[in-house]
Amino acid sequence: ENLRLFLTERLAFVLESRGYDIRNVRAVTSGRSLLDIRPADELQKLKVLPEFSTTTEFLELAVAFKRAKNITREMNKSLQYTPVSNDYLNGLTEPAEKALLAEIETRSPIIDRAVEQGHGFREAFAEASRFKPAVDRFFDEVLVMTPDLELRQRRLALVWRLVTLILTLGDISEIVAEG
Repeated sequence: ENLRLFLTERLAFVLESRGYDIRNVRAVTSGRSLLDIRPADELQKLKVLPEFSTTTEFLELAVAFKRAKNITREMNKSLQYTPVSNDYLNGLTEPAEKALLAEIETRSPIIDRAVEQGHGFREAFAEASRFKPAVDRFFDEVLVMTPDLELRQRRLALVWRLVTLILTLGDISEIVAEG
């Protein structure tokens, strides 16, 4: 763990010393497993991230993402480490839930492809920035922390799927100024 932290901090230092915005550097390095960090990919992300990190839509998505990330702290930890099937999520019936799941299924191939291939991050960040309307609708219309425990876990699993997808690009909540 100490070695991972040291190497991640060194990478962040090198990227910052090359002139990249500290918030963007934190977004692509913090909280990630050393196995998930490929320096050449992080550099590619940092080259395109400024195109998005200053737009209103992306900053609002970053705020919503921070909310999503925070709320998933309440979920059953076993669900965080177990792939959740679409059958499990198909138990969600609210229109806003279905809309968010559909957005994830539509946008994930472009994001996944960029992460797997190490290029196409401009398109991947563009896809991620398009989540905002569905995320806003979900949080406006759905009570995630419902007293119904099974329904709550399904809703948290849906939010977790979104969080983990965006985390493959980076922790965009790091881009939002504190306060």
